[in-house]
Amino acid sequence: MNEQQVFPDERVLPQYLVGGIAIFFLLLTSLLKQDLLLRIAVYGPILTGAFAMLLMVAIIDARHGLSGAIESRLKTRFFRLSDLNSNLLLLSVLFMLSYNFFWIARLQLESSNVHWFSLSLFLTSILLGLVIGRMSLSLLHSSGLNEAKRMLEAGPTYEEMLEESHYVLSCLANNARHKLTASQKQLIHDQKNRCYEHIQDIVNRSESFEETLSLLQRNTANPSGFYTAFISIFNPVMKVEVSRFSNQASPHEQRVLDATVYLDATSFLLHSIVDKNESSDDLVWALVNLLSNMVDAASFQLTDASEGTSMMKAARLPVDDEALVVRLFTQTLVQENTFPWDPILITVVKKRVAQAFAQLEANEEFKLLDHERFSTAPTGDLHSISLALVSFIYTYDTNGQLMSKKSFNDAYFSDSSHWNFSDTSSWNSKKAHGLLSSAIPMKRYTLIQHLLFCMWVIAQNLDSKE
Repeated sequence: MNEQQVFPDERVLPQYLVGGIAIFFLLLTSLLKQDLLLRIAVYGPILTGAFAMLLMVAIIDARHGLSGAIESRLKTRFFRLSDLNSNLLLLSVLFMLSYNFFWIARLQLESSNVHWFSLSLFLTSILLGLVIGRMSLSLLHSSGLNEAKRMLEAGPTYEEMLEESHYVLSCLANNARHKLTASQKQLIHDQKNRCYEHIQDIVNRSESFEETLSLLQRNTANPSGFYTAFISIFNPVMKVEVSRFSNQASPHEQRVLDATVYLDATSFLLHSIVDKNESSDDLVWALVNLLSNMVDAASFQLTDASEGTSMMKAARLPVDDEALVVRLFTQTLVQENTFPWDPILITVVKKRVAQAFAQLEANEEFKLLDHERFSTAPTGDLHSISLALVSFIYTYDTNGQLMSKKSFNDAYFSDSSHWNFSDTSSWNSKKAHGLLSSAIPMKRYTLIQHLLFCMWVIAQNLDSKE
């Protein structure tokens, strides 16, 4: 039988075997109170056992990263700490505790309290073992001693990596993140932050931002191509472990993983594109569609949040009129600064728009939308009308008084307190409300659909004027 068969995948190394025998020998002599090394009648076995404990903890930490799990907990609690600072904090805490336990052991030695001396000394050995293991692993990582690294941290087998990937994906897909280890949670948290910071860096550099916009714009007509192009943006900052998760994920698990890792970055990118006003309607629609899929995956499908939130097919291409409404809504949120940015609401509005226009076309009443009534309206007044409509849509799901209204014809919507016209404007709320009411079909449609049709009327006029 050859060596490869005895030690498969180099998982059991002779160096570990020798070290394990030595530590077992030292522990056994201390337990049997056989002082074979120090020749001290009472304290020799205790000192021998403490030294064996120190060696054992140091080797285990270097091999399995016990101190790394503790550091992960620290970074979770103190999330602003960098990797270097969290490492220094951990070492400082371990040094402080081991120093205190060492002096407690010394005081117990002076008073000949054997039991408390033993306990304090063993705690000191465990803490110092963690310090040594942590420092040795950091030294090996920085020195490039590949063979020593291989001896101390023989990597997991492919089967183990595959099993871990399936476990992490299962926890994410079944909303059981509490079952993940601290290191697994930290891995996902770090990857999410890296993606967000990467998008921030792209947006802040005009050349990179233009290249990103160009890449996405070329693929808006193909949903799968757009998704591939979007994911490729994050390749420079994608960790190997997360890439392995993605390669092994089922379609549902992939959606949940995307939502976990990319949701914040996607929301920021959409906000930046709309804010800079350097995109087409179909690009905004494609990003909102992608964001919508991520929100659905993160919340296990938004259903019955209110009317119009049922899941639409992800592969559906945008209709120009729908994309125009979605873009005006997002632009108003960004540019007016009246309401906070809400990616979940944007996805709900996108679905409501798709549903409303699908019903409008099914009834063959699209021709009843009449944007010509606002052809003479100044641009500033159109923006005021748009802001009022966005206000109605934004507060619709939380305003009981608004939800009780059945139609945009209601006098509630002609109240000047709900609009934002200046005193010098030739327009007023009653005039705007009257023209909007006559510019959209009212029968067979709900209030939220009326508001979206009004948004389309304004968007058409703004688009022609700007």
